[in-house]
Amino acid sequence: MKYFYLSLLLFTCASSIVAKNDCCDFTIHYFNLAQEAPEEEELAACYLNAGCDKLYYFAGKMINACKKGDMEAMHNNFEDALPIIDNHPKEYELSLRFAYLYASYLEEEGELVIASAYYSYVKNNAKSKTTLQYLAKIGHAGVYASEEATVSLVHDVMKSINYSTSITADQRMAIIIRSGYLLPFEVITDLYQENYRAYEGSKSKSLKNLFLTHAEHHISQIPSVLGQKILREIREKSNEYSLREKKTLWNKILAQRALQSHDYEGYLEFSKLALENKVGPFESAAQSIKKLKLLERNYIHDVFRYANSNLYQTRLGKGIVPVINAFDIYEIGFSYLLKIKLQSVNSLVSENKNKVLTKKYTPLIVGTYLYQNTNDPSYLSRSISLLDGFSSGGSQYWTLARERMRRDKGFAAAIEKEQALAEAMKHIAPQMTLTEIHRQQQDLITHRDKIQEDFPDFFEQLTTGYKIDLEEVQSDLTVDTTGLVSFYLNNAILYRLFISPDTIAITPMNESRSEVLALTEELAEAIPAGKSAELTKKASRRLYQLLFTGIDSLLSERLHVVTNGKLEAIPFAALRRDTASGAPRYLGIECAISSQSSIREMQMLEALDLAPRYAQPLGMAPSFTNELLQASDLRQAGFKLPPLVFNTEEVRDLEDRSAGQYYFDGTATIDHYIEDASDYGIIHLATHAISSQTDGLRSHLYLLDDSGEPVQLYASDIGDQTLNANLVVLSACETGGGGRHATEGRVGLTKAYLAAGARSVVSSNWAVDDHATAELMGSFYEQLEQGHPPHEALQYSRKTYLERHPDAAPYKWAAFEAHGGMKPVTWKQHDSMWPSLGYGAAVAFLSVILGSYFSRRRINK
Repeated sequence: MKYFYLSLLLFTCASSIVAKNDCCDFTIHYFNLAQEAPEEEELAACYLNAGCDKLYYFAGKMINACKKGDMEAMHNNFEDALPIIDNHPKEYELSLRFAYLYASYLEEEGELVIASAYYSYVKNNAKSKTTLQYLAKIGHAGVYASEEATVSLVHDVMKSINYSTSITADQRMAIIIRSGYLLPFEVITDLYQENYRAYEGSKSKSLKNLFLTHAEHHISQIPSVLGQKILREIREKSNEYSLREKKTLWNKILAQRALQSHDYEGYLEFSKLALENKVGPFESAAQSIKKLKLLERNYIHDVFRYANSNLYQTRLGKGIVPVINAFDIYEIGFSYLLKIKLQSVNSLVSENKNKVLTKKYTPLIVGTYLYQNTNDPSYLSRSISLLDGFSSGGSQYWTLARERMRRDKGFAAAIEKEQALAEAMKHIAPQMTLTEIHRQQQDLITHRDKIQEDFPDFFEQLTTGYKIDLEEVQSDLTVDTTGLVSFYLNNAILYRLFISPDTIAITPMNESRSEVLALTEELAEAIPAGKSAELTKKASRRLYQLLFTGIDSLLSERLHVVTNGKLEAIPFAALRRDTASGAPRYLGIECAISSQSSIREMQMLEALDLAPRYAQPLGMAPSFTNELLQASDLRQAGFKLPPLVFNTEEVRDLEDRSAGQYYFDGTATIDHYIEDASDYGIIHLATHAISSQTDGLRSHLYLLDDSGEPVQLYASDIGDQTLNANLVVLSACETGGGGRHATEGRVGLTKAYLAAGARSVVSSNWAVDDHATAELMGSFYEQLEQGHPPHEALQYSRKTYLERHPDAAPYKWAAFEAHGGMKPVTWKQHDSMWPSLGYGAAVAFLSVILGSYFSRRRINK
C-alpha cells in the first residue's frame, strides 16, 4: 500500500511541475560549447507533458550527460530517442539538429568514421542551402576531405551565405566557429577578421560569447593596426556579453588576455582554474600530472593551455622545472590522442583536421630545449615518438596488423570484418534511417570491442610500440654506417634531426623555413617539367645548402631521409652538392637515399621478415590504345591513356632475369593481379597511374579487364589483400604522389602498398619517361640480383644512366624513390631442380628395387 501512496505523491509532484512550466523547447545550438539544457526536473516535466516534443527531453539529457563526462549516458539517450525520430519525417528540423548534435559529440570522442555517417544523414536530408546542411557538409569534410578541399568548401559556403538574406547572425557565427576547427590558422584568422561583427543581432548570449572568444584568440595574433583596432572592439563587446557564471569559458578568456598582456602569472592562474573546473582542484603542476594520468577522458584544450602557461613561467626566471612540467603535461595529452588514433582500423583513412593537432610540434620544441639544456636524450626521444605516432600512426597500425594477419587467420578475419563494417559506415545510402545507421554503428563498436578483448596483446603492442629510443636508433645505424636526417615542419617552425654513428643533433632552422618552402615549390614544378638545367641548378644547390648546412661532410654513402608536409615534395636525389664552379655532384648519385614517413615506421618495416609463397616477381605490362579517360578519373578527365612503348620491354627484361609470373598486353588484367599478388615476393607493375591530390585513396593504377579495357586499381582497394612482398615497384607516373592527410602526410599508392604489407616500395614523384624508366629498371634489378637493398640499387641505376647520358636532365633519372625497409630482397631467381631430380631419383630407385625383386622371383622359379 505504501508504494501506491509513493507513486501518487510522485505523480502529483510531476503534475504540479507540468502545470507551472511550459514545454522545455530550448535551443539546440549548432555548437557544443554553446549548448544550454534545462535541469533534470524541468526535462522530466517536459517528458510528462503530452503536448511537448519528447526530443527536447532526450536532447537535454544528452547535453547534460556530456557536460558531466558521462558518455555512456549520452549514447543511451540518443538510442532512446531513435523511435521518436523515425516517426518524424526525415527533414524534420529538430531530428536533424539532434543527429548533428550526436555527430559532433562522436567527433569529439575521436569516432570519426561513425560521426561522418551521421553528418551524411543530416547533409542528405536537411533543406538545401540551409545552415544545418552547410554545417553537415563541413563536418563531413573534416573527416575525409583534404585540407585544400575543406578550404574551398568553406569559401563556397561563406560566399553563399553572404548572398543569403535568411541566414541569421547566430547561424553565421556557428558556421565560422565550426570552420575554425578545420582550417589553417592564416585562413581562419582572415575569416574572423572579415566577419568579426557577425555577433551583431545575435539572440544567443552563449554563442555570441563563444564567437567573440574565438575571434579574440585569432585576431590578437595579427600585429596590424587594423587587427588591434578590431581586437579592442571585440574585447569591449565580450566584456559586455561574457557569461561570468560559465567559469570555464570565462577563465579561458581571462587566460588568453593575460597571455596577450604578458601577465604570465595570470596566464598560469586562469589556465589552472579552467582546468580545475573540468578535473577538480589540484595544488601544483606535479599534482595535476598525477590526476591527468588517471583520467579516462582528457580535456585536451584545457590541458594544453595549462601546459603552455607553465612553459611561459620561464620568462619570469623560474628555471627549468616549469619547462619539465609543461613537457610532461603535453605528453599526457598527446598520448591520449595518439591512443585513440592507433586503436582504429581506419587510422590511415580517417581525416581529423581539428587544429589541436597542429600543436603536436610543441613537445618537439620543448623536448629540444630540454635536451640542449640537460643533455638528456630521453626528452628528444619522447617528443619524436609522439610525432612519429601522429605522422605514421596509420602505417604503424597496418604494419603490425598485417604481420599478425599473416600468421593468425582468426585475427585476419576479425580485422577484415572490421574493415567491412567501417566501410559500410562511410557509404550511407540516402534512404537509410537513423535507426539503421545506429544499428551499423553498434555492429562496428561491438565487433571492435570483441577484437580488443580477444587480442589484447596486439593492442598493447600497438599503443606502446610507437615509442623510440634515439640512442638505439643510432646503434642500429652504426652497423652499416648509415646516416639519418629528419625534417619537421609546420606553419611556424623547421627543425632538423641528424643521427650518425657518432652524432645526435637537433637543429632549429626556422630562419630558413620560408626560403626552403619557396625552393621546394620551385623545384617540384621545374624538374618534372624538364625545365632548363640552368634554371634548376641554382635552386637545387641552394636548397641543399639550406637543408644540409653543417652536416654535409658528415653524410655517409647511405642516408635515410624523413620528411613531412610540403617537404615531401623535395626531389632529394636531384639536389646538388657542388659549388657554382664545380662539376655536378648530385645527392642521389653520391648517396643511397631512402624516403621515410617516420623513424619508427622505418624500424618496423626494416624488421619485417616475409616469407612469400614464391620469392620471385609478379610482373605486369598492360597495353593501351589511347583510351579516353572518364570523368571519374579525377583531374585527368578528358585526357587519354597513350600507348606505352617500353613497358613490355621492361618486364621482358625482368622475365629474362628470373622465373616468376608475367602478364603482358591483354593478359595483364586486374583479375590476374588479385589472384596472384599475395603469393609473390616482388611485384612489378609497368603501367599508367594517376595520383589524386584531393583524395589520396582515389589514386590508382591502370590494369585491364577481361575485354582489354582499362580498369582502375585504387589505393583504397589495394589493402583488400595482405601482401607478402619484400618489394613493390610501381613503374608508372607519379606513383609516389597523393593527397595531403592532416596527420599522415601524403597518402596515395606508396602508402597503400606499405599498409597492405609490403616491406619496401619504389615509386615515382612525377610523370616519368617511358624509355628512360625501362633503362633505369634494368640497372636497378641488376643490383638487386647482387644482393643490394633497393635504395643502393636505385643509386646505382641513376649513376649508370648518367654515365650513359651525361647531359640528361634530372626529370629523366631522379623521379624514383625507395620507401620503407631497406634490406636486400630475398629473390629466388631460378626454380629449383631438386624437387624434380628428387622425384626422378625416387622413381629410379623404386624401379631398381622392383626389378631386382621380380628378377629373384624368376630365378627361384
